[in-house]
Amino acid sequence: MEEFLSELLKARPDTLLIAGGLLLLLLAIAGNISDKIKAGKHGRIAAGLIGPVLLIAGLSMHVGHAQKRSPADTSQAARDGGQMTGVEAAEKTSGQKPARTPSNNGTTENCTSVADTCKQGYVWREAGPSDHVCVTPAVREQSQNENALGASRRSPGGGAYGADTCLQGYVWREAFPGDHVCVEPDAKVRAARQNSLAGTHNACS
Repeated sequence: MEEFLSELLKARPDTLLIAGGLLLLLLAIAGNISDKIKAGKHGRIAAGLIGPVLLIAGLSMHVGHAQKRSPADTSQAARDGGQMTGVEAAEKTSGQKPARTPSNNGTTENCTSVADTCKQGYVWREAGPSDHVCVTPAVREQSQNENALGASRRSPGGGAYGADTCLQGYVWREAFPGDHVCVEPDAKVRAARQNSLAGTHNACS
């Protein structure tokens, strides 16, 4: 009994009111809960009136506690204890993940945006006039060689794809839209891989 009373005293007021309201409603409906707890006609009427009042009061207090614990204007930064980094804050504000570019020492840098210039050690590929994918100088030289050999790899009489049809064993490089330079299949795969890394070798703006 003492343990029950001790636990009862630890309960929040709203919990006690809700429990009391439910108990009185049960008493009003059933008339008695046990041999020791019996209600006459007037007792059941009183329990039926007081029970809903206690139940409503308890629920109101419970809702008030819940609103205080999680106000609608609480920011994620406050809930995280103010430990959000500048990059995370920029990502949350813009809704976009910042670009990640490898630095010269092999680690990864976070950029909120990248410039139309390459990091040190990289140059524009220039497979076409507006091709600004950043690559190594060796890749750029390879692209220029492919451009120079492109005409010799086209079918002289055209073909199924018009005047730009390649000789057998060659395919369009497609490093950019409309790139019909004929190259070996491996070169097309390399160009696609370089495009997938676009931005990672750009300087931060």
